[in-house]
Parts: sequence; structure tokens; C-alpha cells
Amino acid sequence: MYDGKGIGVNFNKKIIYKELLGISIIAAISFIFASRDFLFFHTVAELITVIIAFKMAAISLSTYWANINRSIIFLGIAYGFIGIFDLIHIFTYKGMGPFADSTGNIATQLWIVARYMESLSYLISFILWKKGINVNIMKAFFSYLFISSLLLTSILYFKIFPPCVVAGDQATSFKVISEYIIIGIFIASIIYFIRHRKVGRRIHLLIIVSLTISLISEIFFSFYEQLEILTCYGLIFKLISYYYIYIAFVKTSLQEPYLALRSLNENLKKKNDELERLIDKLKRETEHRQEMEKANFRKKQILNGVLESTIDGILVVDNEKRLIHVNSPFVKMMDIPDEIVSSRDTKEIINYITNNSIDPEDFKLYLKEALNTKRAYTYYLRHKNNKIYEVTTLPYIDSGKKAGAVIHFRDITDRKMIEDLKTNIQIRKELLKEAKELDEMKSNFLTTIAHEIRTPLNIILGVIQLLNYEEDNEKEYYKLPKDSVKALEKNIYRLIKLADNIMDITKIDTGYMYLNLRNQDIISIIRKTTYAVAEYIKNTDISIDFQTDMEERVMACDGEKIERVLLNLLSNAVKFIKSNGHILVSVKNKKDSIIIKVKDNGIGIPNHMIDKVFEKLNQVDTSLRRINEGTGIGLSIVKSIIEMHGGSISVKSQVNKGSEFIIELPAYITKEKNRKVYVDTYMGIDRVNIEFSDIYGIN
Repeated sequence: MYDGKGIGVNFNKKIIYKELLGISIIAAISFIFASRDFLFFHTVAELITVIIAFKMAAISLSTYWANINRSIIFLGIAYGFIGIFDLIHIFTYKGMGPFADSTGNIATQLWIVARYMESLSYLISFILWKKGINVNIMKAFFSYLFISSLLLTSILYFKIFPPCVVAGDQATSFKVISEYIIIGIFIASIIYFIRHRKVGRRIHLLIIVSLTISLISEIFFSFYEQLEILTCYGLIFKLISYYYIYIAFVKTSLQEPYLALRSLNENLKKKNDELERLIDKLKRETEHRQEMEKANFRKKQILNGVLESTIDGILVVDNEKRLIHVNSPFVKMMDIPDEIVSSRDTKEIINYITNNSIDPEDFKLYLKEALNTKRAYTYYLRHKNNKIYEVTTLPYIDSGKKAGAVIHFRDITDRKMIEDLKTNIQIRKELLKEAKELDEMKSNFLTTIAHEIRTPLNIILGVIQLLNYEEDNEKEYYKLPKDSVKALEKNIYRLIKLADNIMDITKIDTGYMYLNLRNQDIISIIRKTTYAVAEYIKNTDISIDFQTDMEERVMACDGEKIERVLLNLLSNAVKFIKSNGHILVSVKNKKDSIIIKVKDNGIGIPNHMIDKVFEKLNQVDTSLRRINEGTGIGLSIVKSIIEMHGGSISVKSQVNKGSEFIIELPAYITKEKNRKVYVDTYMGIDRVNIEFSDIYGIN
């Protein structure tokens, strides 16, 4: 509530002892005086508190203009109205006034109202101080006036205020409850102020002491109907409380504003002295500036001489694009006519340069950016005279501020030609390197294809050479063993797979691969494909399991291509799996998609190859292909098919622990009415036989 600096009082032990001694003497004298004539003591004591209350109100109103603490002004106004109620209380106490009654009810009612106003005013003023609210004094004054008028008329005229004392000096429930409420408000005010006060300020301590003594006084008054001596104690503590709050008012509203004014006068005197020093300093600086202007004029002459002697063209303009300087090399370099130079019109000079550049619009854009920036800007101007100029725009700084721009032109025709030549050579080297890499890739691909074709053809040729010629009843035919027929069949499947892969990768590269999208049960497709592979490898030591968290999921997909993706992943798993291997195919349902996983416990993929398994013609390790063959384009096709469905595929793998391929496909329903159908025949051949044709040792 009471901001600002202290007033220089050292609140030490001596002061505390003196005040305690003074309070003790006052309390003793008051007690002796009250024991002889209580009514007279009551009147004098109450009158003293009324005078103190009126003085605090007068201090608050008279120092309103100088006191920045509006909450203390608010409290002072409140004490003025509290004093009015206490004054009327004096003249109604024990039959002393025209409004007194035999029970003392009116005096007690006035007392209760005054204490309510006092306790609530403290709490409100503390809240206003903490919240930093600037109180409108006129509104506060008239609010208290209005409330006080209502309360006085309700007590003295209409007599509708709740009774506080009945016959026999007995306190009513309203009076008892009110005393407890007032005590509670005082306690709340003390707690609130202690929590938010500034430590070390004597004024704050005075307020806390005053509040605490007021609380003690109110406790004594709450029992006054029982013992008159308690009322005496209450009055003594009330006097002491008013004494401390009065000291706080004097220090806050009189001493501190006075000290603030004195401090302000001292500051103004210091400012005045400082202003005189500044005037004297300004005079010296003015003389120094005149000398500097002379030196600057000399420097300007020297600078103009330097600018004229350089071989580079220089154009200097200010922030308003007005010409400051243009040197002779610039005029000769750009071949600017004399009439344009003599006009010193920046716009005409710039237009002349722009119109003679090969790309005028680009140069205009450069100037627009360069002249409005605070950093260096460089542009390469190609002139119609077949010259190349390096144009650099730098900010022109004057007195620490950007005053314009310096446009610097340098002929770099020869240098630019050398740089362009070096760039062209580098580009050709890069193109040659890419061509060699592409040629090497093609050579590797053709070598792989030749090997893949030659192996099944050699087997087919070997089987044919072993044909046994038979004659039976004048019929001639060749007889083949069952194993030879299976060998022929397997290698024909292998050739079909090779041809399909080559055609598919070509379609993907040229954009001619399409999807036959239909709304199908993808769970059924995956289940049937998995079971078909399990049946195909049933005579091996490899097991395949299928798991799903749903029995059906109808969605748009190309069933044949999904089947091919699964067969490719399963054939890879079988191809590189260990003895007694295990493969798990799982499907997980999500809100807008499904997750398909193919996991095995095979030899795994090295870390440096994981990012390359989906690239064309990439194989994990040629050392892994001693038994099983492959072109290295199957996973590339798989990735393309999944992405054509709008999905994604990824792989997790560890060497000697196995691999897991994870597919996520979006689940949606397509309109089949207008869908396009693309025929993709497999010649009536079981796709499992084709995909597993390059794995030996099965069937």
C-alpha cells in the first residue's frame, strides 16, 4: 500500500523502548482516570479518537494533490466518516444525547457501524494498494456519504437497523455475530497486509501495530456487557491504535510528500546545472564541428580526385536517388552522352544503362532490391557492347546512418569468360561421370540378365540331351524321367519370371504400369497367398504362420499385384532363411489403413545395405547368391506397386537375426462403375511356381 522510499528513520531498539514506555504511561494514566469517572473517561477518550479521525481525513484531503498513494487517501476519507459515527456515539451513550435510550442500543448500533466501516476500509485500502488501482477520491467520498446517510437514517430516524442491545444491557445475536465478523475482518486485513508489505519499512510496521491493537481493542469491546472494566481496556487500546495509525498518516501524507518535493527540487537543481554544462559542451562541439567541416571539405576534394583516378566506374546516389557523384571512368565505360551527364539526372543515367543491357528487366529488378537494402548486392550486367560488368551496390554511410548507395562498375569480361569455360568443363566432367555410371549399370544389368537366361537354358539343353529314344509298336517318341520334366518346368518358370520383371520394370520407368483397382477383401488375398506358399514349401524345414486382428477388410486394391508383392517378399524370406526357419505374415487393422508385415529369422541385411534394397539392380551381397539366383529388381517392383496404391514400405533388419518388411496401405472404397480394366495375364500359370522358380531344393 505504501510505496516509495523510506524517510531515513533508524527503527532501532531505543525507539522501540521509548514508545513502549510512553504507551505504558498513557495506559496507566488512562486506567486510573477511568476507574474514578468511567463516563467522563469514555467521553474524553472517544472524543480524542474522533479528533484524530477528523485530522487524518483533513490531512488526506489537503495532501491529495501531492500524495501518489491513493489507497492511504481512501483510508483517510473513511476515517472522516468513522469519526462522524463515533461522535454521534458519544452523544447517545448512557443517555447523554437526544437520541439515547435506556438500553444503550443506539450507541451500540453506531459503534458497530463505525467498526464495520473501519475494518472493511482497511481491507479495501490494502487490496487497492496491492492491485495498483488509482482511486477516484470524489467517487470514494460520495460513496461513503451515501452509505453513511442510509445507515444514520436507518438507526436514528426509521429505526430499522437490527437491535444490538436489549433491556438489561444484554447483547443481541446480531451484535455478537457482528463483533466476530469485525474481528475476522481485522485478522484478514493483518494477514493480507503482512503477506504483501515491503520488509524494512517503519510505516508498514506502524500499520501492522495499529491493526493488531485495534483487533485487541475489538476483542475487549465484544465483552463489554459483562464487565465495564473490559470496555475501559478496549478504549485504551483504541486510543493507542489511533495514535499509531495517525503517525503512519503523518509520515505518509505529510513527511514523505515534503521529502519527495525536496528531492524533486534537488533533482531539478542538478538538471539545471547539467543543462548549463551541456550548453557549454554544445558550444565547444559547434566550434569543433566547424573545424571538422573544413577538414571534410578538404577530404572531399581528395576523395573526388581518387575516384577520378580509378579505372572502375562509380556512381553515388542519396536515399532519394539524387546524384551525388559520377566519375569519368564510368561515363567512358558506359559511353553516356554528355547531355545526360550534364543534366545530373540519376533516372536518365540509370535508364540509359538499362536500355543498353541485354536483360533490362532483370537489371531493373536488381536495382530495386539493391538501392533499398543495407547490405552489399552484386549483379553481372551484360552490355550490348559485348562487355560484362560486375555491378556491386554498397550502402553509402554518413554520420553512422545509410545516406545513399555507391554503385560500382568493373569490367570483368575476360575473367567471366574464363570462369564460364571452367564451369562448362566441370559440367562436362559431371556428365561424363554420370554417363560412365549409367553405362556400367547397363553392363552389369546385361551381364546379370545374360547369366540368368543362360542358367535355365543350360539346364533345359542338358535335359534335352539326356532324352531317351524309344520305339514301341512302330511308334517313335522320346522318354523323360520325372525329375527332368520338373527341371524343365522350373527353369521355364524362371525364364517367365525374368521376362515379367524386365517388362514390369520397363513399364514402371515409362509410366505404363496401371492398377486394376477393385473393392476386394484384402485379408482373404493375403491369407490365400500365405497358405499357397506354405503348401508349396511343406516338404522343407521352413514354417509359415499367418496372424490377423480382423477377419475381413474390403478396400480398393489390385489383388493380383498385392499377391505378387507378398510372393516376392515370401520368396526372398525363403531364399535367405536358415535351417528350421520361421516366417510370420501378420495384418493389423487401423482406422484409415492396414499394416502388413512379413518377418523372418533369416541371415538379415547389413546396415549399409538397408537403404539400398529397394533400388534397381541392387543385391544385398553376391556371396549370398551361390545357391539361389536373382536379378535384384524384384524389391524395386514391389516398392513401385505399393506406392501406386498410395502406400509405403520399409524394412527392419539385423544380420543373423532376420528381416521384417512393413507395408502400410490406405483403406478406402473406389467406384467400380467407371474403373478402367487393364488385362495382365499370367498364361494360366500358378504365380507361386513363377516367384519361387529361382530357389533350388524346393519341389
